[in-house]
Amino acid sequence: MLPVDLPDLVFQLAALPAHGRLGGPKLGETDYAPYLTKIKQSGAKAVFAFFSGSDAVNFVKQYDQFGLKQAVKLTGAGFLTEPDVLPAQGASAVGVITGHFYTPLLDNPTNQRFVKEFRDKFGGKMPDGFACQGYDTAEVIIRAIKAVNGNTQDKDKLVEAIAKVEFDSPRGRFRFDPKTHNVIQPFIYVREVKEVAGGINNVPIDKVADVRDPGTGCTLPA
Repeated sequence: MLPVDLPDLVFQLAALPAHGRLGGPKLGETDYAPYLTKIKQSGAKAVFAFFSGSDAVNFVKQYDQFGLKQAVKLTGAGFLTEPDVLPAQGASAVGVITGHFYTPLLDNPTNQRFVKEFRDKFGGKMPDGFACQGYDTAEVIIRAIKAVNGNTQDKDKLVEAIAKVEFDSPRGRFRFDPKTHNVIQPFIYVREVKEVAGGINNVPIDKVADVRDPGTGCTLPA
């Protein structure tokens, strides 16, 4: 279930050959009843949804209200249940499974410190994937500048220093792929929304290690 102008290439590559079907509403949709009716009548065992923001809130709540949560497993990209939407989704989000490189419940010292300092600064709000990326970006810049002794005029050396940066991030061990310069995700976490840690949160239930973006080689038509 994807907004029509935001196709998810991974879903197309993985699900369509396995007889999955692609469909979805326009961005900003407020009434998902026609789509939920089709899901209910489809006989599908699961749905993969890619929504964020208010779209994620409306879809998840209406999915639950439509009585689909128990019958057709709701899964999706991490944005479907990020901390910015979970409070509004409430209990409707419990049981939803998503994949993401981060969850604030990761049990490592860097993340525990990051979550505490973030919540102290922002009134108890939980950090999301964007907050983790912001932390990592600042860490990369600081370490690279230190590596070149503050000389940012030599761009080649600065780029080389950035490529070599490696450190313990809230998401796990952070490093770049030397071939593509994309981040090697230490893990992609399979997360299930549960009522834990004093609220509703994305709990890691499984993970895939050392996930690399190939950078090139996509064979889908433009």
